[in-house]
Amino acid sequence: MTHFLILIVFLFPKLSDYKQAVPYDVATPLFSDYTDKERMVSVPSGKKIIITDNGLPQFPEGTVLFKTFSRQGRKIETRVLLKTSTGWEPGIYIWDALQQDAYLSKGEEKKVNGYILPTIKQCHSCHGKDIQPIGFKARNIYHQIPTLVEAGILEIPDLSKISPLPDWQDTTYSIENRARAYLDVNCAHCHHSNGVCNKSDLRLAYDAYLDTKYKKNILKFMQNGKMPLLGTHMIHKEGVALIAKYIATLK
Repeated sequence: MTHFLILIVFLFPKLSDYKQAVPYDVATPLFSDYTDKERMVSVPSGKKIIITDNGLPQFPEGTVLFKTFSRQGRKIETRVLLKTSTGWEPGIYIWDALQQDAYLSKGEEKKVNGYILPTIKQCHSCHGKDIQPIGFKARNIYHQIPTLVEAGILEIPDLSKISPLPDWQDTTYSIENRARAYLDVNCAHCHHSNGVCNKSDLRLAYDAYLDTKYKKNILKFMQNGKMPLLGTHMIHKEGVALIAKYIATLK
């Protein structure tokens, strides 16, 4: 039994209701203090995820999203989102020293080898009051769609309704497209009408118009480590460099 299925057992006694968790990746990931991430998704037997547009798909009740954070080859934590009849429920599991098991966090903020684990309450800060996934947008998993369809957990979508999100590190894309992709994944979940930064009219979704009156503040806050406001404790030097190049092109 894989570690991920063990985690499911912790959450749900009826393991037979779930298929094998399927690994997936995203085009542009959320920066998390230079950790490596392994992502997996599971849905109940007989159920499938349905994609209708560029945003979040329709997830069946019982969907589980896993994301394991590692540093220097050692697993630190696995974050879990479970889709229930009333919404998404988060869980944080901390890996033991032997790397053989992970245990539900008791809720306190904890530091492991310089990495700060969040608390359950802090999940709402990035994922919103009504918790929603961030990375699993259709446009961000576009390149994974064939794999997920073949695995039997995703309905075959109308690809004409999806515009793939660029990989921010892929230099075959323009600076603008790469920067907008980076801002979409790292910033847009706070900078929208229901986000933590909803009092600001700055919107940073991929398709949003970036008002140039904010360009100096965006760069200043990123360089000073004040943005993203939550979820990270280190400055993403490569990300800052990308946004600086993009902002330099704006008039």
